Amino acid sequence: QAMSIYPPKSTSRLLCLKNLALPFRNRPFTYLVGMIYFIFAWAFVAADPQQSPITRNVVQSIDLEASRKQSELTASKTASLQKPADPATTALELRLEAEIALLAEQRKAVEGASATKLSEKIQTGIAARLNDLSDGKISFGAAVMGMVGEVLKGSLASMFDPKPIINAAELSPMFAFMLIGLWAGLVSYVESESRLVRIIIGTLHAAAHIAALLFVSWLASATGFVPWLVGKIPWVSSDIARIAWNVLVALFAGGLLGGLVMGLYWTLTSTLFNMHTGDAFGALGIKDYKNFLRIKLEPGRATIYPIALDRVPGRRGWRWQLAKGEQRPAHNPQIMPVNPLKPRMIEKTPIVIEADKVLA
Repeated sequence: QAMSIYPPKSTSRLLCLKNLALPFRNRPFTYLVGMIYFIFAWAFVAADPQQSPITRNVVQSIDLEASRKQSELTASKTASLQKPADPATTALELRLEAEIALLAEQRKAVEGASATKLSEKIQTGIAARLNDLSDGKISFGAAVMGMVGEVLKGSLASMFDPKPIINAAELSPMFAFMLIGLWAGLVSYVESESRLVRIIIGTLHAAAHIAALLFVSWLASATGFVPWLVGKIPWVSSDIARIAWNVLVALFAGGLLGGLVMGLYWTLTSTLFNMHTGDAFGALGIKDYKNFLRIKLEPGRATIYPIALDRVPGRRGWRWQLAKGEQRPAHNPQIMPVNPLKPRMIEKTPIVIEADKVLA
């Protein structure tokens, strides 16, 4: 007779789709992924010149110097209007204009060609909306919609820009080795004998996690107005609020996105290529679809009864107290199901193994 498969392949494929909601089904794994994303985000922020505190200090110094020279230029031009033209004054003004232009180029180079100053722009826009709300110029609903618009305006285009990742890897060997280690680890994780298949699937998997990391970094910058607003509270340090917010975003958003990426990876590889089936189902922790064997041994014969239990009670599906007038079964279990179990045979008939036929 044809052997049965338990559970059926179609059922296993449908069960594997639950990995698409992995962060909500396996929270400990989500927390672990969130910690890994936090470490990568921390290294990325420390290496990214656009987000480095050193870069901000250099930019502030350049802005102060440019402002000082602009004041000198304005004063010189104002004085020139009150007296005849002087070649020395004209030369001074030309030199100041050239120096101001050079400082602007230095500022652009320090920040990076793709710098957007996203958080500062959003903070300025949020502050303007809050001032309009306090002055009664706009309603609360209009203020909220304006804040949302400030977050989205001009920032979505830079969400998945790979330049910050590339710049950070160039400036920080540690971050570069972390990225290489991520890629190498995911390539070697692929369950395939083909090296090319491992490289392709592992590279796509690593790219998905890097894209998620970029989104987490963007989200932390786009919502930078939250710690900025919290920092306005007199007894709250703005630096502590900023660090705490970045940690929360990296842990929770990173855990959620990282869990979704892993769940999607396990779903696709297990259903399409029959890979990582053990990891895919192990991560789900499915309590149902248990099976076991009951074997009856007789002289010269073994009869095997494959038993299936499609539904297993959860934590609240068991009891240890007997109902009134109820007797414990003969095997004296200490706990019993609230509702009777429904075991069934997997095969239509038991499997009989006879010794004389095996030894013949």
